[in-house]
Amino acid sequence: MVLQFVDTLVKRKVLLSMSHRDKETRGMNMPEQEKQFTREDWNDWTDEVREYMETVQEHLPAYLSAEEGRTESAFNRRIRQINAALEDGDEEDTMMKESKETIHKFGKALPLWPKRRGKATTFSGWANDMVTYITDQWAECWTAYYNAAVERGIEHHIMTRASKKNGTPGVPVGSLENFLKGKRTAAKSAYKSDFKNGLWGEFDTDINAPQPEGTVAEWVLAPLSRPVSEEAENNTTEDSE
Repeated sequence: MVLQFVDTLVKRKVLLSMSHRDKETRGMNMPEQEKQFTREDWNDWTDEVREYMETVQEHLPAYLSAEEGRTESAFNRRIRQINAALEDGDEEDTMMKESKETIHKFGKALPLWPKRRGKATTFSGWANDMVTYITDQWAECWTAYYNAAVERGIEHHIMTRASKKNGTPGVPVGSLENFLKGKRTAAKSAYKSDFKNGLWGEFDTDINAPQPEGTVAEWVLAPLSRPVSEEAENNTTEDSE
């Protein structure tokens, strides 16, 4: 009788172990679209979108000229939809996947949109390190600039941008923290746009890109060779004459 009881316990243990392994296997074989989209996934995915949206109005001229029939009002509707979807995803976990689709739907037609399906466009780890490094160097310069303004009592002249869209004027940034936040966001966006447009060396910044030789400082010091427009070149020539 004791042997029968032990045998029953062993069988139960084996069955439970098999059941556990089966659940693990099902999780491993779960299709990509069925995997859980976590709050961390949401924050990681939307990071580039939030950076892009900080300076999105700068892309209006390129949006209008990219295709005949485009209007500023349609551009602004896209912006409102993206901002609303970001708010929904931030507020409610169950809205994150739906909000992600909405953001992509209304953002994919915008110039230099950071989320392109198909080919990966997220910056690789080494490129992010580089952008972070150079903005940290600039932060020291910006801090000295702001502190010098405070010492001279003119920091209230350091203003935020006026918003034509919202009809609001620029206002003093109010603090070094606010000043650095705005400058960092704008600088990161500008550097990433330059990289994606091939204006900073021949580095490949795709998510699967290999890390180039050298150090972070050497990558940052790579020369930025912006093409000179024909109009600018003519103006320079005329000035020199």
